[in-house]
Amino acid sequence: MGVDDIEELGTVRLSRLLVWPAAALLLFGMAAGWLIPELPDSVTSPIVAYLRTPLAQGNLNIGPILGAGIATFTVVNAVLISYVSASQYANRAFSAVLGRLYLLGLLPLLTVFGLIIAITMLYLMMPPTFVGQIWEFILWYFALVILLIAAVMELPDRLSERYVALWAIRWLRDAPVEAWIANKGYAILQAGTTAAITRVEVGFMRSMAFPLGAFLSSRVEADKDAADIGTAERLRPIRDLVSALGSPLAQAPTAFAYCAGSIIAGASLELAANPAAADMMQTDVFDDFVRALSGAPDRFESLWAGMQHSLCRRGVHGEPYLLRYWTAHIRWSKDDARRVHRVAHVIVALLAKWQEVRLRQAGARQGGAKTPQMIDDLCLDIEQGLMNQVVHHTNAAKRAEMVEMLHSLVRDIRATAAVLLATSNDT
Repeated sequence: MGVDDIEELGTVRLSRLLVWPAAALLLFGMAAGWLIPELPDSVTSPIVAYLRTPLAQGNLNIGPILGAGIATFTVVNAVLISYVSASQYANRAFSAVLGRLYLLGLLPLLTVFGLIIAITMLYLMMPPTFVGQIWEFILWYFALVILLIAAVMELPDRLSERYVALWAIRWLRDAPVEAWIANKGYAILQAGTTAAITRVEVGFMRSMAFPLGAFLSSRVEADKDAADIGTAERLRPIRDLVSALGSPLAQAPTAFAYCAGSIIAGASLELAANPAAADMMQTDVFDDFVRALSGAPDRFESLWAGMQHSLCRRGVHGEPYLLRYWTAHIRWSKDDARRVHRVAHVIVALLAKWQEVRLRQAGARQGGAKTPQMIDDLCLDIEQGLMNQVVHHTNAAKRAEMVEMLHSLVRDIRATAAVLLATSNDT
């Protein structure tokens, strides 16, 4: 993860931890103002005696204390306006559900603020009679201040596209892949990634691409769900998601293609696990995508680099996607083709389709010249970068099996490339 991502996550976690001291202050305030004054006289202790001390009504001026509570209204109002603005943007750009989620995040703050206002009005009409009731108001006031700080700290995350992407992924998580087309989470992710590229907003693209790629690489779906579903229906959501990136990427800076490589890496692993994608050369999943990029080879090379790094290295996208894939599908038997062979087939099929489209273009006879080097670079990254991750970040029980899978993957990639790249070169 990058520095910005770590700082963002640290701020969010701290803001959520602040809810606990605020809740403790609320409970202590309730005990001091409501519970302790009602205790029987037989309950004695210095604290109880202090909190039950009667107040001298004639000499008590609670105006400044109550005024401080009312003065927080302006701060709460400013935070509320920010969240309402975020909610309106989410309604227009993504989904009304996200807009409601933004406002639900303010529920603890608004609840405490409403209670403080109610107690303030009550004490203005009926002045407090015990010291504990003054402490109740003070403790609740500090709880409100802590919740305000938490809301302000969490606001940047609520306003970020990463927050939108994570909620959209939650809606997709339990849905079978053939049902994604009608899922609001799928619509948000597809529209968000293409909009980020079109508007040349690289921060937006990073916030969408990396969570989406990580999700696709580790998604688990029961095999029985695929039993009665046609090939085209199961592949359409992945095809549409990938194809929508092609034309915008062809016009965008190469940084966007690199980020999109995480999506393609995740989609490739999703296809490897998908029973409907047994022979990628006979499907059209990548056809529109590579055709759109056929006139921008530098974009495809950047995309391949992003895909390679996402698969093999730890970085801003998180842990290597291949490790995520194998960990998520650890229940597969050792001879299951989806563990290694299908992964190699999907990855090489993308490159073979790219080479085929490039070689068909007039004047682009040199289109496949770099593909052997791209295969070599990928295999080298698996043998070195990914192997280093396996050695240092997996336990001893799984290490030997992971190392064997890496060697098998390299062999399968080279063997598949020798067949598919030669076939596309002759087409």
